[in-house]
Amino acid sequence: MSESETDVSVEFIEEKAVSDEHHVISIDSDEDSAEQKSKIEAPRLRQKASKRGLEGTVVNPEEYGQKKLKLPFSTEGKQDVPRFQSPIRLISNDPYCKVFPPSSNKDTITLYDLVGSRILESSYQFNMLIDCDFLLPFFKADPLNFEITLIGVQSNIAVEDVHRLQYRIKTIDVSTKLSKWGTHHSKMMVNFFHDDTCQIVIHTMNLTHTDYLAQTQMCWISPRLKRLNSHAHTNDKKGNLDPVYDVGIIFKRDFLQYLYTYENSVVSSLAEKLKAFDFCPIDVAFVCSSPGRYEFSLADRTETETHPETLGDKQLYGYGSLRQVLNRYKLTTPNDAKLIMQVSSISAPLDNKHTNIGTHVLSSIVEGSRAIVKQPSHKFGEGSGVEINIIWPTEKEIMNAHYGHISGHAVMFKSKASSGWYAYENQARFLQSFFCRWSSKPSFQSVAGRSNLSPHVKSYCVTKNNFETLEWFLLTSANLSKQAWGAPDRGYGAASQKKLQTKHVYTVKSYEAGVLIVPACIKTKFKIYRPFALRPVQGTDFCEGVNDDTVYYPIRLPYDTPLKRYTDNDRPWTTEKLEEIYSTA
Repeated sequence: MSESETDVSVEFIEEKAVSDEHHVISIDSDEDSAEQKSKIEAPRLRQKASKRGLEGTVVNPEEYGQKKLKLPFSTEGKQDVPRFQSPIRLISNDPYCKVFPPSSNKDTITLYDLVGSRILESSYQFNMLIDCDFLLPFFKADPLNFEITLIGVQSNIAVEDVHRLQYRIKTIDVSTKLSKWGTHHSKMMVNFFHDDTCQIVIHTMNLTHTDYLAQTQMCWISPRLKRLNSHAHTNDKKGNLDPVYDVGIIFKRDFLQYLYTYENSVVSSLAEKLKAFDFCPIDVAFVCSSPGRYEFSLADRTETETHPETLGDKQLYGYGSLRQVLNRYKLTTPNDAKLIMQVSSISAPLDNKHTNIGTHVLSSIVEGSRAIVKQPSHKFGEGSGVEINIIWPTEKEIMNAHYGHISGHAVMFKSKASSGWYAYENQARFLQSFFCRWSSKPSFQSVAGRSNLSPHVKSYCVTKNNFETLEWFLLTSANLSKQAWGAPDRGYGAASQKKLQTKHVYTVKSYEAGVLIVPACIKTKFKIYRPFALRPVQGTDFCEGVNDDTVYYPIRLPYDTPLKRYTDNDRPWTTEKLEEIYSTA
C-alpha cells in the first residue's frame, strides 16, 4: 500500500454557492489535508466569495457596543461560595438566534469581546484560514499604535494592499514546516495591551464569515496576564514543580516550547516576549500538536510523566501530549467511564482495515493502557475499557440545519472506497456503532441552543456518572485525524501485546492547540476548602455552586445530554452525500 493510499485524508469538496429564499452562502472546509486545498480556487478568493454569499447576514461589529467581560464568578444567591463561570465559552451567533430562541445566546462571547479593546497594542493570530475583510472590522484600537501578525500558510491568508494601508500587518508563512497532508490547524490568538498585560485565547474558529456565522464555535480565554516586575521570579522555576500548584508555570513552559517548534524568528520573539509575563493565574493544561517524530517510554509511569520539571526537551506533541497531561494529573480511567469525542472531521483510518485514531489510540491513552494501539481485532464493549461515544451529525441533522446541506462542507467524513482502497468503507461501518447524534433534542427542546447549527467545535471529555460531573474536559482544534494526533510508527504486532517493546514512536503532521480543564487545578481568589468537580452545563455559563461535599465548576457543553445513539435509520453525514446532492442539483 503506497503512502498516498494510506495517508490520504477526506477529499476536499469544492465549495459551491447555494441559493435559498433569503441569501446565498458558501462554506469553507476545515479538513486536514494541505494537498487537497490545491483542488480549489485560492483561499482568498474563497473567502471573498463566502463574504459575498453571506451578504445580508454578515455580522457588523459596529452594531455591537463593546461588552464588558463578566467576572468568572457571581456572588448572587445565598451560597457560601460564589457561582463560577464556565472557562469554556460559546461564541455568539446573533443571526441564528433571530430564528431560533434568543436564549440560545445567553452568556456567549463575541469576537469583538476578544479583539475589540481600544487599548490593544498588538495581536498575533494563529489559524488555518484568515480573511482580513472579516477580521479587521472587529479591531477598534488606534491603527497608528497597533500591529497585527497573522501566522499560517500564506495562501490561506487573505490580506490585500488596502488592508496594509489601514493597519500594520505582518504575515508569517509556516508552510515549510508542513509535510504532505499536514496543515497549520491551530486556532489561537495572543493579544498584548497598552496597560502592560497580555491575554491568550484558544478557540475552534477559522477567521472567516462562514465559520463565525454558520458553525458552532467555542473558546477559552486566559486571565489578563500581568508583566513580572524586575524583582519577581520569571516563572522559570527550577527544581520540583507541583503539578497542581504550579499549573500556570507548566502551561507557560509548554506554550513557549510549542511556539519555539515553529522555528521562525517572529514566533520565537513572541515566545521571548511572553517570558516577561506572569502565567501563574492560568489553571489549565496546554495540549498541542506540532509536526515531528516523537517517542516515549512504555514503562510504568515515570518521573518524566508525573513530574513536569524533568520534561526539558522531552515535551511531547499530539497524543503524546495528551498522555503526559493525563498521567501528570492521574486522570487515566481504565474502565467504568464514558469517553465522548465530538469533532467536525474524521479522516483516514490508521491502516487498511478500520483502525481509527480515536477508538484505537486515544481510548488507550485515556485508559492509561501500556498497549498504546489497540489491535484491529479488539472487541469493544462492557468490561473492555471506557465506553466510546463519538458525536457526529446525521444526514437529517445537516439537511435540517439553519444553513441546510451547505453546512456539510465543513463536516467531513469519507465512507466509500477510494482508488480501490476499502479502508474508508471498513472504518465507516465500524464507527457506526459508536456514533451519537449532534442534536439529541429538537430545537424547541434544546437546552444547549445549537441543535440546528452544525458543529465546528472539537471537544473531548470523560464522565463516570453520565454527565453529572466530568473527570476532565478538552477544547481543541484537533479532529479525529492521525495528522492532528499522530500516527504510530509501530505498535500493532505481537511484541507490543507481549510488552516486549520499551518505547512507542509516532509521527505528527499538523499544528493543533487546545486546553484541558483539570478539577484539581482550579484557582480562585476565595478560600474554599472543598474539592471542585466539573459540572457540565448547557445554555448558560453558570450552575449551582456547591453541595455538602463539593464545589461545582461549570463547563459549558455545545450539545445536549443525555446523548442519543444512532438508530438503525440514522445515517452519518458524509462527503459522498454532499457530492450526491450537487450531482443531482
